[in-house]
Amino acid sequence: MTLKILCFYVFLLSFILKVSAQKSENIDNYVYIKDSLTKEPIPYAKVVINDTLGGLADSLGRFKFLALNEIKKVEFSSPGYTEKILVNPSILQFDLLLRPLEFNLKDIVIKPKNSVELTLGAVVDKGWGRGFWFREGYQVALYIPSNALRDTGLINEIQIYIEPGGCIQAPFRLKVYRANESVEGPSSTELLHKSVIVKPNASGWVKVRFQEQVLLLPPKGLFVAVEWLPLSENLPCKKTTSISEIQGPWLGMTNTINVPRTWTNAFASGWKLLQAPKEMKNVIPNARIRVIVSY
Repeated sequence: MTLKILCFYVFLLSFILKVSAQKSENIDNYVYIKDSLTKEPIPYAKVVINDTLGGLADSLGRFKFLALNEIKKVEFSSPGYTEKILVNPSILQFDLLLRPLEFNLKDIVIKPKNSVELTLGAVVDKGWGRGFWFREGYQVALYIPSNALRDTGLINEIQIYIEPGGCIQAPFRLKVYRANESVEGPSSTELLHKSVIVKPNASGWVKVRFQEQVLLLPPKGLFVAVEWLPLSENLPCKKTTSISEIQGPWLGMTNTINVPRTWTNAFASGWKLLQAPKEMKNVIPNARIRVIVSY
């Protein structure tokens, strides 16, 4: 009789442990965000929870949810894909598929032989010895107005200055937004048709040329943004300050632009115009970003 009772308790204990493990597994499951056509992972997809929280998937398209109890809505998105929204998810799928957007190809732009290249943005090649250094999901964007004396130009190249220090070889995402008179700061219209991940080899000017997509300078100009991405395990460099943890590349700053044109976005908190601290009198900090345009 005692042996039967003992066996019963052993069985009951193993059952409880199994159920507990299943619950823990459901809580800690990764969601794998993939292309619905190719089934390939979508690196660094954006995940917004309840309109305010969230983060970015890793380089393998994985995002880890810690709990489902308080999740009312989850939004999954990535440049070049249709956004997917889940409402009151009771369980999150192992594979979350995003459908690629379809774009109409623009007319081919043929540059005349006598075309002129101009540099817009941080034109003066002079740094400030300071930089922007944030954590994943943060964006810093520089507003670059169009040239009022010329017609719309063709963007050949975007250049980002990465300061020494930080994780020089850590990837970041390049984003380009249309400037709109009715929207203060970057609009919601992204001009790049796909996610552009940049992996610097060294500090200095990092140059991104456009060959697959025709990118025209909008009449009101554009915003060029750097988005910080999650670090991989082999790039564990982080720095903890009194405010928060920062990581990734160190975006250069310049004080050669005489008006504030730099905007920041702390993940899903919205865009804000960067203001210099009170102790920095007569200084206007801006991101060291520029574009090369053909007219």
